[in-house]
Amino acid sequence: MTPLEHLFSAIWLNHNPHKKYVLMATTYTAYFDASGQPGDSPVTFVVGFVSSATKWLRFEAQWHALLKANRLAPPLHMTDFTNGAPPYEAWRENTDKKQAFFKNAIRTIKHNIHQGVVAGIVFRDMKQARRQYEMPLLDVPPYVWCAMIGCKKIMDWGKRHGLSPAQIEFVFERGDQHQHIFEDHCFKKWAIHPIIRSKTSLLAFQPADMLAWEMRRAYIDHESGKLRLRVSAYRMYEQLPLFLGLYDQEGFTKLCQKIGKPRNYASVS
Repeated sequence: MTPLEHLFSAIWLNHNPHKKYVLMATTYTAYFDASGQPGDSPVTFVVGFVSSATKWLRFEAQWHALLKANRLAPPLHMTDFTNGAPPYEAWRENTDKKQAFFKNAIRTIKHNIHQGVVAGIVFRDMKQARRQYEMPLLDVPPYVWCAMIGCKKIMDWGKRHGLSPAQIEFVFERGDQHQHIFEDHCFKKWAIHPIIRSKTSLLAFQPADMLAWEMRRAYIDHESGKLRLRVSAYRMYEQLPLFLGLYDQEGFTKLCQKIGKPRNYASVS
C-alpha cells in the first residue's frame, strides 16, 4: 500500500472491499499547504485542493509517472526546482523543458481535483488593520486566519454538492508556525480535528505546495515591479477551479468597516 492508501485506511478503519469502494466514491479529502512565514516573506498563502479518494489515488499514480518520465524523485521541491538548485541542476537553463513539465503537471492536477482554495494575507496590512480596528478575527495569527478560510471555503463547496463536513477530511502539511492554534480553533468552531502529516510522505500535498509557492512568488514579483505572471502561475490561475482570497489593505478595510470597530471609537465608549 502507498502512504496515501494507508492514510485512507486509517481514516475509515474499514477493510471490507465493497464498503471501502463506496467510501472512496463518497468521502472527500482536502490537502493543504502553506508558503511564506513572518520574517522571511511579506505575505503568506494557504492553498488547498479537495477531491475524492478515488481521484487522489489516481493523481498519486499519474504524478509518480510524470516525475519518473522526467527523472525526478518525489516529492518535488518548488523553490529548488525553479532555481535549478541541487538536485535539479539539469533544469536550471532549460526553460522549454521546465514549461513542458509544468504544463503536464497542471493537466494532471486539473484532471484529478474538484475544487481549489487560495487564502493569503499581507502581513503589513494585517498589522495596520489591528492598529485601526477591534475585531476578534484580527487577533489570530495569519496562518490560522488563512487555514480557517481554506476550511470554510471547502465546506461551502461541499454544501453546494450535498456533502456534510463529516464527509470531508482536512489534511494539513506538518510544520507551519501556529499550527496548534489552528487545530484548537478548528475544533472549537466546527468540532473538526484536522489531520497533520509530513509533506514528504503524501504526494497529494504537491498541488497545494506548487500553487502556494506560485502565489507567493507572484506577489513578491508584483511588489518588485515585475507585473508579468510566470507562465506556470498563469496556467494554474486560468485552468484550475479556484476560490481566491487575498487580504491586503483593500481587503482588510472592507472587512473591518463591515464587522470591525474603530479603535478610536472603542477608547471613548
